[in-house]
Amino acid sequence: MKHIYKKIALALLLTSLAFGSCKKNFLREELNDDPTALLNADPKVLLPAALSNMAYFYGGDFARFNGVMMQQVVGSSVQWVPIQVYNFVGSDFNNCWSATFFSVLNNLDKMGAYSKENKYYHYEGVSKVLTAFGYSVLVDHWGDVPFTEALKAPAILQPKYDKGSFVYESLINMLNDAEILLAKTDVGRVPNSDDLLFGGNIDSWIELSHALKARMYLHTKEFSKAKSELILANGVNAIFNFSPPSSGPMRQFNDQRVGDLIYKDAYLFKTLENLGDARITSYVDTAEDDLGPLFDADDQPVCFISSMEQKFIEAEIAARNGDADAEDILKEAMLLSYSFAKSDTNGFSASLAAYPYIASDPLVDRLKSVMMQKYFAMFLQPETFADWRRTGIPALNPTIGSEIPRRYMYPIDEVNTNPNTPSGVNMFSPRVFWDVD
Repeated sequence: MKHIYKKIALALLLTSLAFGSCKKNFLREELNDDPTALLNADPKVLLPAALSNMAYFYGGDFARFNGVMMQQVVGSSVQWVPIQVYNFVGSDFNNCWSATFFSVLNNLDKMGAYSKENKYYHYEGVSKVLTAFGYSVLVDHWGDVPFTEALKAPAILQPKYDKGSFVYESLINMLNDAEILLAKTDVGRVPNSDDLLFGGNIDSWIELSHALKARMYLHTKEFSKAKSELILANGVNAIFNFSPPSSGPMRQFNDQRVGDLIYKDAYLFKTLENLGDARITSYVDTAEDDLGPLFDADDQPVCFISSMEQKFIEAEIAARNGDADAEDILKEAMLLSYSFAKSDTNGFSASLAAYPYIASDPLVDRLKSVMMQKYFAMFLQPETFADWRRTGIPALNPTIGSEIPRRYMYPIDEVNTNPNTPSGVNMFSPRVFWDVD
């Protein structure tokens, strides 16, 4: 049965991709009309569609753009050449913006309303958790975004933009509400094989809610709250794996856009190569200067948030607090990284020696030890961009000029159709609300 839902999700995903890539000059009404969202559709259809679309773009466009800026990959052909030197244009972001709003959040909005009406508590709770994830991704990359007036077409076709800080606060409340719904005894229909993330395990959805709050509190420097949420997250692995007949977004990109990205010239590759780190052959096909087997796979893993990332968050908080066990936690996080990469631990000692954790060192040095290891672990994971903005680690040199971008531009489709879109925005400013010195 699970294969049936994956085929449904793939069909809806392909419809969405065709819509996003082929139709550039559409009216505002069409921007608010997602062809993959069915009116009053069953959650068993909308849930796999939303999950598949979120995974496709989070593990695809977001991962590639952030990978270039964080020097984990190198743009080497067609539009990736100007992107490599930060010459982004608004149209670069049309697809990831519209897909997140209209193929993910719009489906989840319909799913949540339908579930609330029918008292499907668990589906409603799941819709809130995924909605919070989707909006957090938008805020982390664009800052102010439509929220209170979003997804209300045809009544509102040009939604106002809400402050990113307000959206974040609202998402924390949304996740708290989700946990209450998920904790209820649901005698109605519940997620099962249509849940392509956890297979209907409701405890995992509750843990994901806590993990997302931990990440958001980390961004806003509320470290004690982040630590409390981590305990309740219990190291949940929210990892979406694509499966035939679909293909992971990096595998698909790699097959269709040969040579657009290369890897051996990247800062990440050169650093790990110097350390003799075994993960590098998982990340990169060193013979061909191509994507390695971890992500160049039909079953490419897309980490919404992993146990590995959570352990690194725990290590960072322990380092900030000067906890005696901070180094042990860091080593645990590193071992999870090697396991995720499906590699042996060659290079573990060299990596730790190159960036040693010394409890008596100043905080800046303790953080460098933790964040460099996290950077090595989070290959092609969009969260690296947030980590760098929060900490300035690694100390990357811009590929051109004196600055590395700190946000995304608003997509040209949005600028052209919604007069409420903030003006004066570029890749460097204004920063998202939590990105402060």
